[in-house]
Formats: sequence, C-alpha cells, structure tokens
Amino acid sequence: MKLFKILLLCALSLAWADDYDEFEKSLMDEPTATVATEETVSESSEESVVEDTSKPDYTNEKYWAERAANKEKNIQKKLYTGGVGFDLYLFGSGKVLSGYDNLYRSDLLEGDVNPVHFDFYVQFSRIAVSLGYHNTALVGIESVDFTVGYVLYDSRYLKFRPFVGFSGPVSDFTVKNEFCVGSDEVSEHSHCYIGDDEEISQEFTETGWILGANIDLKFATTYFFSSDMTFSSFSLVGRFGVSSINLDGDVINGSGYMMFFSLGLGFYLW
Repeated sequence: MKLFKILLLCALSLAWADDYDEFEKSLMDEPTATVATEETVSESSEESVVEDTSKPDYTNEKYWAERAANKEKNIQKKLYTGGVGFDLYLFGSGKVLSGYDNLYRSDLLEGDVNPVHFDFYVQFSRIAVSLGYHNTALVGIESVDFTVGYVLYDSRYLKFRPFVGFSGPVSDFTVKNEFCVGSDEVSEHSHCYIGDDEEISQEFTETGWILGANIDLKFATTYFFSSDMTFSSFSLVGRFGVSSINLDGDVINGSGYMMFFSLGLGFYLW
C-alpha cells in the first residue's frame, strides 16, 4: 500500500511538470507573435506612405483617362485664380470726342499708323496689371498704357475685366516739308527739320488717363503640357474705352477726349 502511494505521487509530479512546460512555452511564444504583428503593421504603413507620396504614373492609361474626365471640373476650380496673358491687336479704330483742334500742321507733318499693337498682363486672383502699346484716335499719336483691372466675370468661355490707368503719348510722324522750330531762320536757338521722310520724335512731359474694359472670348482651352491643373487658352479679344492725353510738344500740341476700340487675338496661361 505504501508503495502504491509512492508511485501515485510520482505520476502526479510528472503530469504537473508537463503542464508547467507547456504553460511556460506559451508565454515564450506570445511576444514573438506580438512583434510579428507590429512589424506587419509597420510594413503596411510604409507601403501606404509610399503610395500617397508617389508621383503620377504618366505611363498608366488610367491616369490620362481620369485627367481627361476631370478637365471641366478643374477648369471651374481655376476661374478667378490668376495667370499671365498676351494680347495682339490687329484692328483698331477711334474717334475724338472733343478737343485736339489744330493739333499739328498737316502741310508740314504726316502722321503714321502702326498696324499692330499689343499688351501684356499678369493676373493675381481677380486683379490684372497690364502694360501695353496702343494706337489712339489721333493719327500719328500712340500711347504706352499702364492699367490695373478687375476681373468682374470669368467663365469657361468668357472673361470681362474693366480697367483704369495712365497713358503716356508717343509721336509717330514724318516730315513732309522743311521747317524750323524756335526761329524762322537756322540759329542756335532753333531746330530745323529737313524733310525728305525724316521722322520727328516729340518729347511729351505730361501723361493722361484711360478708362476701359477687355472682353475675352476664350477657345481651345486645354491642359498645359502634362500638367493636370494648369491650362492654356486662346481668345478673341476686344478692348474699348475712353482716354484723355495732354500733348505739350513744341510741334504737336493739344488736349481733349477720345474713344477707342480694338480687336485681336490673345493667349492666356492660367
């Protein structure tokens, strides 16, 4: 009987030892599983970051299809945001409203007409700053205009921007017959123009003001190269308004008011 008790105790000890080994082994395995899980999450996060910061795949047809599908929506987002533009005016006309009587002697001078004029402008949000070279209603008088405009309306096909600014006169005349300024005879106090198609350049010290508006009828709007948020547009441009320039030269002299109207083509990057 005593021997039976001893054998029973030995069997119980062995069974308890096996259970303890399995328990200890399970404790050792749990940290490894946790580390593996953390490493998996870390690798997944890194892959996600790489995907978010990667550049567009220009070789992927899906990218170009989505770009084309979003074109109209992106155009709407870019309205009133700004850009740069260049307008080339091929036709212009004007009319004197008042003043400029006896501006110059037509028997001595002949005014030339520049067939082409232009302006360049930069737009910040709705504000457009422009610098241009333009004809006026006066034959032989051109102007350098600096204006600041406001984009009152902008859409997919139409832009309207009134402006106000300063206008500086530039003369463009040819001498028809010889004459002297300052004296009827050639002297140190006079300046003579010989004629024979000699060009005369008057220096004006005063500037005038200009008030008008630009209308752009946009067409051929497309993405600018591979960009997905920069566009280029061509346009039919119209420019009209009123201005006043004081001409205080020694040969060309006068003041008044005039209106103008011009048509041309434009290019806009926005």
